[in-house]
Amino acid sequence: MNRWEALIQALQAGNDAKITYETVNSKRLETIEATLDGVAFKQNPKSDTIVVRDVNTNTFQDIRVSTIKSWILADLENIKHG
Repeated sequence: MNRWEALIQALQAGNDAKITYETVNSKRLETIEATLDGVAFKQNPKSDTIVVRDVNTNTFQDIRVSTIKSWILADLENIKHG
């Protein structure tokens, strides 16, 4: 299992994740707290794009997997910084 498949598996298990990725157009780094809750279709771990819902803005984001710099389960991030 590669790290993108691990991310999708974690999201499909109901976890939220903090994902840092580089935007395609502006090339700047963005970090969102992402969930699959509310995403109406199944993610394909072989796809080059994942679709998630940004927990903070309640908007959908399609993220190219090749632009993801890092991810961590949101609960672990909260423990680390709590």
